[in-house]
Amino acid sequence: MTTSEQSGIVLGLERIIAFLEGTLPSDPRSKLQVVHVAGTNGKGSVCALVSEALITGRYTVGTFNSPHFLQPNDAVRIQGTPIPEAEYERLRQWINDLDAAKQSRHGRLTPFEQTTALALWWFAQNDVDIAVIEVGLGGARDATNVFGTADGRKGVGRSLVQCICPVDEDHVGIIGNTIEEIAMEKSGIMRPGSWIVIGNQDRSEAFHKIRQGGGMRCLRIKYPPSLDTYTSSHSRHTKETSAAESTPALVEIDLPLVLPGYYQAGNASVAFYTLYVLRTHFGFSRLKDAVIQVGFTNVRWPGRISWLSIADRRRELGSVPSSPSDIATLKLDRWILADGAHNEPAAAELRKYVDTTLRRISQQRYIRATRNRQAASQLQVRWVVGFTQGKDMAAILNRLVQPGDSVWAVPFSQPKEMPWIKCESPANIVACLSKWENIQVEQFDHLSGAVDRMAAYNSDTHMNVVCGSLYLVADIYRELCIKPFGS
Repeated sequence: MTTSEQSGIVLGLERIIAFLEGTLPSDPRSKLQVVHVAGTNGKGSVCALVSEALITGRYTVGTFNSPHFLQPNDAVRIQGTPIPEAEYERLRQWINDLDAAKQSRHGRLTPFEQTTALALWWFAQNDVDIAVIEVGLGGARDATNVFGTADGRKGVGRSLVQCICPVDEDHVGIIGNTIEEIAMEKSGIMRPGSWIVIGNQDRSEAFHKIRQGGGMRCLRIKYPPSLDTYTSSHSRHTKETSAAESTPALVEIDLPLVLPGYYQAGNASVAFYTLYVLRTHFGFSRLKDAVIQVGFTNVRWPGRISWLSIADRRRELGSVPSSPSDIATLKLDRWILADGAHNEPAAAELRKYVDTTLRRISQQRYIRATRNRQAASQLQVRWVVGFTQGKDMAAILNRLVQPGDSVWAVPFSQPKEMPWIKCESPANIVACLSKWENIQVEQFDHLSGAVDRMAAYNSDTHMNVVCGSLYLVADIYRELCIKPFGS
């Protein structure tokens, strides 16, 4: 038995392709053209940015993300609105029955393959202009990797642009044992002759392996570490330069970065370049710069560096602040910063954002004299963490926790349709921290107990941060009755 089978994940394309080609009444891929997004971190943000810009350009856009957030149906959306839950359940049952009756020699579809087939079918039936598809796991053997070349000459459906976001070590042993193997697996979504947008790679060995798997038109993105603007590099390619990376001509455009976090500059660059290729090479002429700017302004992506109010448990996503601009004059303990950081690179970015935010709050309080100066210099972090089994908890916590912080270990609920996901026990998290000094550690049997404790505090010296797993972040949204998709 392979490591992936032991974890409940079965990679491979035989089952899903056989189902799309021979079991459904018609192959939905034949009506679809897609943007395909892979990588370790940033995939969801890139999908959100690309989708919102396309919607702003008056295109009908299907978006498929993995994993789902609150409910399985919210992973499948058209114009940002999830497929109705009843329609999702009906199609899921229909696909399950078709699969059971077929008795394919390749075996039954996995739950994720069923959801993928459902998404593609629903998109095709609703005649979307384009679908933005996030890879579930890896790339080459992922169920979403079923589309043909951009020119339609090979395969079914058209993968117009493939994006490779930053690649790092995650799901080790399932999609690869080294960074090079992981990068090769993720680059398996690339199609000959297609346009590839490669995000800035912190791991040079990952970029070289991705580039090695190319031999096609590749566009590498470089971006400045700016939270306000992004300078895009536009490559002018010819047939003679299609196999090599050409020298870009510099073009400047100001892009609003509504999604907080330094790393979002990189995600914005990948998204912008993707939209630029769609506009200049595939006829999406309504994607003017101004349209892209409005789309980037309107984008929302729940659970990624999101500020949530403890006091008001009935907020829609649009009313939740994306940055703590007013927190300096409010009780800091009335807010929760939620982020799905579940690996070491994401944890490092989250800590960077937390440190920047604490400095800004301290500075604003000092200037406004809304708090005493001593308290302004004593701001600390209360980490409410939960992890999926198999994650390197020590490495993640080492990136997050600093002396003086406190850590509350909590469980998360079992995600629907994902039986292979297992929650790490709070006791194991506490044990991982047993030898750490100058931190306070507590464990809770339920997330609700931690939220009730936070709500009972009357202090403005601690920042509450919920992180470690997107499944835990989903639980905090449920606990606070926040509806991220307005459903």
